[in-house]
Amino acid sequence: MNILHVINSVAVGGAETFLLRLIQNQESKGNTCFVLISYPNGNEIDYFDYWKNNSNVTFIYPYKESINLKMRILYKFNTLVKIFKKKGFLKGFLEKEKIAYYKRIIDKNKIDIVNSHLLGADFFTYENIVTTIPIPWILTSQGCYNDYDKVDLVEKVIPYINGMTYVADKNLTIFDRTNLKLTDNKKLIYNALPKSNGLNKELRINHGIDDTDFVIGQISRSIPEKGMEVAINAVNKLNNEGYSDIKLILCGPENDYYNELKNKYQSKTILFLGVVRDPLTYIPLFDVGILPSYFPSESCPSTIAEYLACSKPVISTNAGEIPKMIRDEQEQSAGIIIENKSKEDIPDYNLFAEAILEYYSDRQKLQNDSKIADLAAAKFDIEIAAREYDLIYKEAQKRILKIS
Repeated sequence: MNILHVINSVAVGGAETFLLRLIQNQESKGNTCFVLISYPNGNEIDYFDYWKNNSNVTFIYPYKESINLKMRILYKFNTLVKIFKKKGFLKGFLEKEKIAYYKRIIDKNKIDIVNSHLLGADFFTYENIVTTIPIPWILTSQGCYNDYDKVDLVEKVIPYINGMTYVADKNLTIFDRTNLKLTDNKKLIYNALPKSNGLNKELRINHGIDDTDFVIGQISRSIPEKGMEVAINAVNKLNNEGYSDIKLILCGPENDYYNELKNKYQSKTILFLGVVRDPLTYIPLFDVGILPSYFPSESCPSTIAEYLACSKPVISTNAGEIPKMIRDEQEQSAGIIIENKSKEDIPDYNLFAEAILEYYSDRQKLQNDSKIADLAAAKFDIEIAAREYDLIYKEAQKRILKIS
């Protein structure tokens, strides 16, 4: 099968990381994957290189990024005409050229199905491809429609999708608010991942972590709502109480917020390792994974699945699907959930300090919850997810929308 994935950009994020893992699995099964980047200015160059080095994917760019100089001049001239409140007389011509461009991509690469990821990519697919080209379209919802309350966009895309995947039940709530019937070719499929290869002892030595150190780790986006400062305050509290062998590793994009925390808190016990391209290499350094998230739109954070895949117990808030994510089939929990009644409130770092100390003081509990983490991780198996996607794709091909 030839699959065209559409995503906003190649950058650090749960959706992007999952897509790479899905592509790697799809390629291993003999599929050929293409990625159309709808907003290439958002690409992170080193991560873009990481994709190229870890997959055989072919990248495709939007029409405006691919046209020659002559057409660029026409585009600019058409825009200038619009500025002066006159109808862009080149609009019809340029629109035909754009449609022809995407049709050539579909035909040349013998694309069987289109799968878009994230709201911006969904709208791009709706606007540029599926309204004029009869091709089955799968929408993967990460919850963005709820984040921005895009009912108007939902009502536009629903008639054109032939299948849908979503990462949390809450992602469907906005679709239920429309008068349109949502396809029954849909399924909850978590952002899955492969199992970890285990601990790299040399990596632990390189970061100055002793065998006797108890390591708490967080990998997340570097925004206040993911709770990095809560984790810092919890560990600092324990360090000040004499638990100097408890260390915290914080991994995330090195933006202004991250660097502000780094300048304020870096010490022998608070380690800032910056962005990591492969979390499964670094999480084995941890004894426990932490995510004190109070992000209002938290859905199904990939970092939780990554902790579990590395057999690490989790300390987190009850945001989104997290309590459900860390439970196994017997409803055993692979961690400690800190109830955060209001999504806008900053979680109490004292409660996180207590949870850390519980694992630090009770190594039997740590061991037991590590085993449960293994069981809970089973639902995030990339092999299972890839098979489910394949079934959704095949059913969508039977239901392709016929555009008159």
